[in-house]
Parts: sequence; C-alpha cells; structure tokens
Amino acid sequence: MNQSNVDLLDLPNEILLIILKKLDNKDVLYSLLDVDNQRLDIIVQENIFTNTLNSVLTTFTDDISSVSDTIVDRFCINILPRIHHNIKSLIVDSVSMERILLVTDYPNLTELKLFSFNEHESSLTKVELLEIAVKCAPSRRYKVDEAAKRFDVKILRLSVRHCVLNLVELAWAGFKNYIRNNNTNFRLVDVHNLAIEYLAAVDKPLSTSYFQHAKKYEDRFKEADKYVQEMVDPILDESDDDDEIFDDNSSDDGSLDDSEETDA
Repeated sequence: MNQSNVDLLDLPNEILLIILKKLDNKDVLYSLLDVDNQRLDIIVQENIFTNTLNSVLTTFTDDISSVSDTIVDRFCINILPRIHHNIKSLIVDSVSMERILLVTDYPNLTELKLFSFNEHESSLTKVELLEIAVKCAPSRRYKVDEAAKRFDVKILRLSVRHCVLNLVELAWAGFKNYIRNNNTNFRLVDVHNLAIEYLAAVDKPLSTSYFQHAKKYEDRFKEADKYVQEMVDPILDESDDDDEIFDDNSSDDGSLDDSEETDA
C-alpha cells in the first residue's frame, strides 16, 4: 500500500482552522505567528485566535502557573505588537503583568483578569498592580467630553460613594458650614448673600487644600490595603488551612456522629 505524507500547509484553510481551534490561542500564536509564512500569519491573526489571550498555564489537575520567560519574551517582542489592536480579553499573572501591559497599548481591551499565585512571586502590592492595570486600560470616549473639549473645558470625574475623596462634597460641606454659622436672621436673601460671599472667598489656596485633603485620604487607603495584603491576608489563609485540617481529622478522633448518639 502506497503511503503519502501530507504537510500541514497542504491542507485547505477551512481544515486548518478546524484543527487550530482545538488548540489554545497562546500555543497557536507562539508556534505559528511570525514564522516566515505569510499564509499562517494571516490565519492565526484572525479574531478567533487574537480576541482573547490567556498567558496563564493550567494543568490537567487544574493547577495554574506562570508561563516561562522565553514565552513572555517572544510575545512581548514579536507577537503582541502585531495583534494588540485585536485583543479584547487579557488574562495575565502578577509576575508578567507589568511587562505584558506596558509593551503596547490595547485600544479595544474590555476585560482584564489577574491571577496572583503567591505573595512572594511579585514585589508589587495589589494597589500597585491595579494602578498599572488602570493606566494600561484603553481610554473611554464620552460625548460630553467631546463637547466640553470644543470649549476648552476639562471634566473631572470623582469617586463614587467615597465622600472623603470627593472634592465637591468637601467644598459643599464648607459652603453649608459657612452659611449655618453666619445665618443669624434666617432670611432667604441673607442665605443668598452669604452664598455669594463664600463663593467669592474660594481662592486658589483653599481649592488646593481640597485636593491635598483628598490625596491624603487616598494615600491612607492605599496604606490600609497594603497592610491587609501583607499582614491580615496571610493570617486568614492560615486560619482556613487549620479549619480544613480539623475537618479532615474530625472523623478520625473516635467521636460519635449524630445518628450514633441517638441510637445510644
């Protein structure tokens, strides 16, 4: 019987796509993109292979780990600069996150997932990792911003449900305190005049103090998050491990279960 060898490139595109869809996108891109074959380059840059990129390894036992530096290097140098505009979902680990996010921009990114395997694997805190993620996220465009830009107006967006970080809330509190402390006749015209007086007194030093106040509390919250990550989370993890050990050993200590106690 005659045997014939069929090369992968001898297959039509439809069959190639069926085969490649069975593989992980990361493996397809790493193995076939930029290997000096124009046909493969076109195929593997299809949206089905580039919309979602997972840089985290998952084993058959569902354990997760980081990819090797060699793979990350190839993606950062040869692959991501070519497919970055297609990526909509990005899954990264705390070790390679900074390199992957900063190597290029992702204008169509809508989802970012972060895996942290071990607190010793990354020198960055959760707050610092989040700052990198926010900095690398694609900027959103709003119609109100486009309209304001025509009049050289910049819109400042404030934190939701965090009054101590909201400069307007702080200014509004000072405004109300000023009127309450100086409103002696309780007439509407007096309230109007006091409001004008307060607004006229809001100068640059007072406005700057609002920003400094918000920045102080922002730094305080970051320090609190860092403390929880470094001091509290490890204690909670140890407590969970102790509970699991207790549950595993509870059936071996000779104690009777509810049914045995009832029968007795």
